[in-house]
Amino acid sequence: MDVIRKVVGDAAVIVTLDKNISLGLNEGALCTEVKSCLYNTDIRTPVIGFMLGHGGRDIPRRNIRMIIDKAKQVIRSSVTVESEFADLRGELV
Repeated sequence: MDVIRKVVGDAAVIVTLDKNISLGLNEGALCTEVKSCLYNTDIRTPVIGFMLGHGGRDIPRRNIRMIIDKAKQVIRSSVTVESEFADLRGELV
């Protein structure tokens, strides 16, 4: 926990990439763990998580660009969505 706190202490935003889903929380396990490391500390860096690459799918560059753009948006304004699927095809759900 101390290592994570030290690394992210001066970050403007923290982005996690998960290839798993914690259905009860609707976020990936890494996202949940990073948030728990910051809980009850004075670090108030926003944490946003993206779940992608499920089923062995490749992660295309456009998804990475989208994630970077969303991180920049969080820096400019605030968090609107804490965790989301980066490559979910909504029409198949």
